[in-house]
Amino acid sequence: MKFPHGSFIYLLYYADDMLIASYEKSPINQCKAQLRHELEMKDLGLTKKIIGTKIQHDCKAGNYF
Repeated sequence: MKFPHGSFIYLLYYADDMLIASYEKSPINQCKAQLRHELEMKDLGLTKKIIGTKIQHDCKAGNYF
């Protein structure tokens, strides 16, 4: 997929879990729309944990740890 301004998207896949990350939200939404067209998938919202690693969110500041 091509994204404006040279945006990158990170697609991490492990077993039956997928994490989509980007600096901007619109490429994530475009990627999810295309994946829904091709695959049966469920959006579980913000990630809390992946591969045993907790992820903390500070949505106001836009930081994720």
